[in-house]
Amino acid sequence: MLAKHKQWEAVDETLGYSRAKRAEDEASLVEERLARDLSQAQGMTTVAVAAKLHCILERGSPRPDSDEFPWPQIRSVLMDILAMHGVFSKETCAR
Repeated sequence: MLAKHKQWEAVDETLGYSRAKRAEDEASLVEERLARDLSQAQGMTTVAVAAKLHCILERGSPRPDSDEFPWPQIRSVLMDILAMHGVFSKETCAR
């Protein structure tokens, strides 16, 4: 058993799995904190509101193209806001 553990540690050191897993866990904690901070921040501009909607979509939607309520409606509101700011035209997006 000890030999297997040492073998795992050697392979892990070479591949860097544990290092990568720790980095992923740390990044996830940072993402959680930033998402919480964004959701608690007051949206003073439509761009700020768009950022909050985008965060909700990225973190909450079960998949990017989910057609379950409320995801298409939230995507539509986000697209409206972005179109109002000239990021793209609604016609371009519909294609």
